[in-house]
Amino acid sequence: MTLRARARLALVLVMIAFLLLGGLVLSTVREAANVRYQTTRVLYPAGELVSEVQLANTDMERGVWGYAISEDPAFLTPYVAGRAQAQQASAQLYDLLAKGSPELLPLLNQVADGWQEWVDTAATPLIAQVQGGQASAAREAIALGSGRRSASHVRADLTLLDQALDAKVAESVDQLAAINRRLSTALVATTLALLVITAGATVATVRWVIWPLGDLGEQMRRIARDNDTTSPLRPGGPPEIADLGRDSELLRQHLVRQIDTAFEATEGLAQEGPAVAALSGLLRGPTTPRVPDYGVGVASLAAQGALSGDWWDIITLTDAEGQRRSAIEVCDISGHNAAAGVVAARFKGALHVGLRNGVAPAAAVAQAAAIFAMTPEKFASYVLVALDVDTLTYLNAGHNPPLLIRRSGAVERLAGTGPLVTSMPGGSWASATTSMAAGDVLVLYTDGLAEARDSEGDEVGEAQVITWCRALCAESSTDDARARSGYIAHGLLDRARERTVDLRHDDVTVIVAVRQ
Repeated sequence: MTLRARARLALVLVMIAFLLLGGLVLSTVREAANVRYQTTRVLYPAGELVSEVQLANTDMERGVWGYAISEDPAFLTPYVAGRAQAQQASAQLYDLLAKGSPELLPLLNQVADGWQEWVDTAATPLIAQVQGGQASAAREAIALGSGRRSASHVRADLTLLDQALDAKVAESVDQLAAINRRLSTALVATTLALLVITAGATVATVRWVIWPLGDLGEQMRRIARDNDTTSPLRPGGPPEIADLGRDSELLRQHLVRQIDTAFEATEGLAQEGPAVAALSGLLRGPTTPRVPDYGVGVASLAAQGALSGDWWDIITLTDAEGQRRSAIEVCDISGHNAAAGVVAARFKGALHVGLRNGVAPAAAVAQAAAIFAMTPEKFASYVLVALDVDTLTYLNAGHNPPLLIRRSGAVERLAGTGPLVTSMPGGSWASATTSMAAGDVLVLYTDGLAEARDSEGDEVGEAQVITWCRALCAESSTDDARARSGYIAHGLLDRARERTVDLRHDDVTVIVAVRQ
């Protein structure tokens, strides 16, 4: 099964599991919300309204009896107020029960019927007798218990309704407790499912991706570390990773053939005389460098009596999308003799094989580092800067940081993105990106410029190089990009020659690129 198919299957299973668990949790939460709503918005307010009706009925009874006994109209005030309150509370109670607990409406209707019976058969006749001058007859009726039975029925019915509401509240509380238990179980199940899914995804990722890629990476590192060009890559794992391994094996075979060819071509370059001159020509960059949207100037000074391993070049890179861009390279091989030149030629050839075959700069440097296995005492510093219209992408393997002088005069150092290139493992290389605007100036130089010494034995140093760059950029600010780049490059060499006494102790190369 392919890695993509496995991922789709795992995703479907995860979605089904979470949909089921999510549906369970959602339904439980909704049920709990409904019960809470029934309890807090229906049952509790209904109980309060029942208490209001009970209190209103008590006020009405007290007012009727007091008016009949004392014939004082003031006693009718609580009767009238209680009747209005009872009617209003009963109407609200009916609305609540009709929406939330319709099964209690028969009890409420029974209360309403009893209350109306008491008003019609007891309260109203007694008030009419007193108002008609028959107060003694009203008092005699009270003494005989007229209306008390119907009032007692009303109170009893209200008590039954209140008890029914209390029972419903207790039932809701028990229901909420059961729902909370179910919700807790659902949440625990969801958590356990998440843990199981996470653990499964981790194990699957390790088994399907990390282990196969790690094994492939270890095989590739063995080739780079041990210069083992005879052992083929044996990829494993899902088809996608196996295909990647097969592509890597094809690339390894191609690069090995190219590196072998480069090694064979450089075997005769360690000889003196014409061979040294030919080797110097191989390491020299183009006579008239051209880069789209940039002016490029170069100034160099060769060391006396020695073939150095310093070299520079301009190479065209092609990315995965087929986009082409120019890049400036500067390299410094340790040593100042023909052996350093041979190593430089080998390294340059191996490096350019990778770069011209679309290998990323970091990977190309890692592959080309294998040539130092033959000369472990040698090492190289190397910098590559790819020039785009608005950006610079650079790799700096232990080289002097190129200087990016902005139009404002601010200076940005393109610091190291990896260690020196040696036969010993010392880390990996990476690329970085920064912006490049019109009028900005890029300066690359070899260590022969910064390490040259004056009459007192002090090195020029990076700070002095930056000072010279700023001054030369300001002096040439009105020139076009091509003239400006040459002015700055030769100006740095002239100022170093004027300042120092041993500038020719090492090759000095300065390359300047000015954004148009």
